[in-house]
Amino acid sequence: LPIFEAKIREPPSTFMGRESPLPLVFVHGPFHGASCWDGFQAFFADHGYRSLAFSFRGHGTSARGPLSVAETKFFHYVDDLAVSCRSMGVPPVIVAHSFGASVALKYLESYPAQALVQLNPYPVTISKAFKERIHTLQTRSPQSFLLSEEGRLRLASAPESSQLFGREYPTTALEDFSSIPPNFETGAIPMLVLGSTQDQIVTEQEVRDSATALDVADPTDLKMFGTSGHSLMLDVEAREAASYMLQWLQNQNI
Repeated sequence: LPIFEAKIREPPSTFMGRESPLPLVFVHGPFHGASCWDGFQAFFADHGYRSLAFSFRGHGTSARGPLSVAETKFFHYVDDLAVSCRSMGVPPVIVAHSFGASVALKYLESYPAQALVQLNPYPVTISKAFKERIHTLQTRSPQSFLLSEEGRLRLASAPESSQLFGREYPTTALEDFSSIPPNFETGAIPMLVLGSTQDQIVTEQEVRDSATALDVADPTDLKMFGTSGHSLMLDVEAREAASYMLQWLQNQNI
């Protein structure tokens, strides 16, 4: 296996001696790396959560290994997630964005987790229209396509913004996933789905359809945000999304 970029965030010392919540593992999507979760990691550390954000092989500063990103298969990313979750010592809560949510669903067919939170997840079933949107993304600047206008303005002057978006896309892995629908037991663990109505990649209806397919029936387990784009954790409603997720976790006694 390649050497992974892994960012561990511990709660502040004021939480020492208290019972710790379950750890969080943050999973990024295409054109992103571990750094895209910096804000969420800081937020949840301030509420007592230990977390890990890692970069898939060939993303962020993780080693690529013998294969290029274009050659990497879907199961390679599942292996990357398995290694990262295992390093936490106990089955974690998985928080996954976009294509990373697809990887997490496949992971759950074989491995345990305490809960799954999906942000702007890829559709459970990949359609031709969705693939066409992905092709458009591949031909444009990721930042201009993944964020809302407000989000782009917010990050334009940030010195770390160049670290948040990569240039390559796991094309082969997407083809693999389109023929591998998730096959785990729905309802086995708590699941939260967060989406964005302004997302140019995954439509609101696709988010709702995926939630239905995964038996996410409780109204509080699906939340749509009205201003942000696909990269919800980096956009203008990032804190609102983190706050909603925190309340949901607490309601689940996680």
